[in-house]
Amino acid sequence: MKKSFIIPLIIIVLLVSNVSALTLKITPSSLTFNGEPDKELCSKLTIESTTPDVKVSDSFEGSIVLSYDESMTVVGSKDAEVCVTAPSKGLYQGYMIFRTIKPGGSIGVELKVKTTVDTRIPDFKKDQIKEISSFQTKLEITTNEDVIGSVTISKHDEIANPGKILLGDLIEINADEEIKNNLKSVTIKKYYTNEELFEKNLDEDSLKLYYYNGNWEELNSNINKNAKYVYVTLNHFSIYGIFGDENENPDSDGDGITDDADDDDDNDDDDRRSSSSKRSSSSNKGSDEITSFMATVAADSPDCTENWKCGSWSECVKNKQTRTCKDTNKCGTAANKPIESRACTAETTPLTGHAIATPKSSSPDVLIGISLVLLIVIFGILAYALIVYIRK
Repeated sequence: MKKSFIIPLIIIVLLVSNVSALTLKITPSSLTFNGEPDKELCSKLTIESTTPDVKVSDSFEGSIVLSYDESMTVVGSKDAEVCVTAPSKGLYQGYMIFRTIKPGGSIGVELKVKTTVDTRIPDFKKDQIKEISSFQTKLEITTNEDVIGSVTISKHDEIANPGKILLGDLIEINADEEIKNNLKSVTIKKYYTNEELFEKNLDEDSLKLYYYNGNWEELNSNINKNAKYVYVTLNHFSIYGIFGDENENPDSDGDGITDDADDDDDNDDDDRRSSSSKRSSSSNKGSDEITSFMATVAADSPDCTENWKCGSWSECVKNKQTRTCKDTNKCGTAANKPIESRACTAETTPLTGHAIATPKSSSPDVLIGISLVLLIVIFGILAYALIVYIRK
């Protein structure tokens, strides 16, 4: 009796084992290419398959070019190289598609590997200083990695002062999250003039940079009296301002020299002329440096505030959307210009790598195998019934 079941069970086990043994594995589970436009970028991956014949294709269309072996023989495992070339800077995304081909020509296993090509030129390069200027403020920014993003400087409404006198405007510095996460250092230089000191009657030696963190905090800043700026190096962005103390020896004529110093000069004409000459030279040097700096940031000054207006995003074509932005004030600068292109992808459901796929249930070989199993089972049942009948 028991022997009548052995043969059908063995056949069933063999058929099921044959189906489950068909596997396909790709390492790494995704491909990422980073580089410059119009340069070939290559990467290697490992293919493991129980079916020797493997066909390869991709879902990228249009301008991006991929190079790889479209057909290969895999015995256990095989290393393969994939190369891509993008004609312009941008972010491209798609899939590499790997299929095992069975002896009859049907597809056994299909696996998609997400592929990303990033040829955007970074706005900030690793360990390289990038300068940004606006509103009498200059930033010198260094990042730990190549980063794509923007940093903006804007005027901020006045906040209750920290018991000091504010010199000039408060400024707020903002940055994209990726820049914040990779910020190595930022040197902030906040400029001022003799006229501003005279107007507020401030002691120049008392000037300090403060930052706002719910409360005003004094920073360990320094003064460059010749170039007329207060500066500090930090690793964060916030709201900043220059504050100082009232001058006990006021400068009534606004020449940058206190009245006590003017009175001493009046006692001796020769000393006055010498002091005046030195004072003029020092003042001219400072003025020249301020003028030179202001020439670079004049378009960013409060006299011209950028006002960008952007159209609607275009349809997603070749993994890219575009729009046009115009500055209605025509300042001639792009410090706060919004982005005009962005990457986009069609809605697809990625199949991650390192997965074991199974053949489609509609495969002819599988249907034939199932039919044979059913016939064998039926035959076994009939044979058993016949044996029981004869023994009776």
